[in-house]
Amino acid sequence: MSDTFTLNPGESVIKRNPEVGLGKGPFNRQNNELILTNQSLILQKKNFFGGNEEVVRYPLSDIVISNGQAQVRVGRLDNVTQTLDVYLTGGMVSFVFTWEQDIKEWANEINTLVTGGPAIYEKTDLMSEMAGMMEMAEKLTGTVKDVRKAFGIQSTETASARCPGCGASITGVEGQTIKCPYCGTYYTF
Repeated sequence: MSDTFTLNPGESVIKRNPEVGLGKGPFNRQNNELILTNQSLILQKKNFFGGNEEVVRYPLSDIVISNGQAQVRVGRLDNVTQTLDVYLTGGMVSFVFTWEQDIKEWANEINTLVTGGPAIYEKTDLMSEMAGMMEMAEKLTGTVKDVRKAFGIQSTETASARCPGCGASITGVEGQTIKCPYCGTYYTF
């Protein structure tokens, strides 16, 4: 991939992302490259085939500052797609990212460059967030089973196990008691 943008004197690249979309339109291709320098956000637009199309510069000095914070935020294109919304003196520009954590890192970096201040977003440990989500999912699964049991609703989830009597593979529905066809042992899923 060849760079078609040039850096100004004293300008240096801080961060790059080669899979960014622009704007909030329905046909947003995430094949553009976003470059953060110590002076600008540079969007290197790509055409459908990945060739260089246009370079757009957004000077960091144009980013609005309010209450000591650069106005860069995590936005939403829809229920799934996250955006980095950058508020400039001439309007707002949105960059589509795949991961919200990437947006937070970019927002923090931009805020530090623009204001010299601390991060906007707390750095999170992805593994601990996932562990918390797994714990919640396990609790919800138990809750759903308790509600089904309380209201006498039969589960439709199939389950499989080994027969404790003969070791044969047996299947059934959760909550159901079956008789092993091989040895006659009863088993409740």
